[in-house]
Amino acid sequence: ACSASVKFGVVMSPVCSSGGTLIKRKAARRSSSNHTINWRPWWICTQAFIGENVGDVAEALTDVPTQPPQPAGAPVAIFPQGLTGGMAYSACSWGGCNLVFNGMVGGVWTIGIAPTYWARRSDGDYGQHVAGGFSHQELTAGSGGSVTLAASASFALPRGTACGFHNTRNSPAKAPGLGTCMGLDPAYGQCPAGWRPRNHFDMSSDYGQYVWCEYLDPKGLCPDGSPCAQGALQAGYAIAIASNTDPTGYSLYGNGLACPIGGYRSVFVDAGRPGGQGLGVCTH
Repeated sequence: ACSASVKFGVVMSPVCSSGGTLIKRKAARRSSSNHTINWRPWWICTQAFIGENVGDVAEALTDVPTQPPQPAGAPVAIFPQGLTGGMAYSACSWGGCNLVFNGMVGGVWTIGIAPTYWARRSDGDYGQHVAGGFSHQELTAGSGGSVTLAASASFALPRGTACGFHNTRNSPAKAPGLGTCMGLDPAYGQCPAGWRPRNHFDMSSDYGQYVWCEYLDPKGLCPDGSPCAQGALQAGYAIAIASNTDPTGYSLYGNGLACPIGGYRSVFVDAGRPGGQGLGVCTH
């Protein structure tokens, strides 16, 4: 566990604790069964991953508005609503899914276990089976994510942290704030102060885009290599989501393999593009 100091509801140093309550899961529309995943070595078989929007699949609803990771007694509004974490990608066909990379937030994997506190969204990837593509977890306002725009440039998060990630066709922004960053939709170029909009074209989708807000850390509260930045990586927050093909999706670390100190770049993926091209993210 890590300690934290908080000023005006904004965390000023890393926080790393866990625990919490059980969550309810929301069944996909047009499906009478729960979403279950049966594991095989490196393979996933899905019984039901079909919804009106891919992003409707496996959204987690919390019973208690508590936000991990945080120390006991700390204010809950210490990270932005829409903070993105646990980026994952699976390559699927009718025969099953190959897990390309998986991510976690607070020790909870995005693919395989229902997340606690954070909402899981399936962003998909046109050219993939409906069960495949990107997935992520995001912090909701109901779980303590801050929507106080006056504090948007004062979060102790490393530069390159993502917020409001979604696919404009598969997992569009919707009430009560899913797919937004502090209530602002990057699909329209809207991001809070201290953040900038990013986008990457989803090949084979006609007009779909992966969009997100990228944190600039304008006050230098969480410099690269600091305990704060290391804590964010270890917590599973999505840092330096980057396109290696679309300049509008380059991260603050560029369009190549560069990551913050202690981070490692995932493979770049996007169905319909040559192998090794697409989106990638830095993990720990």
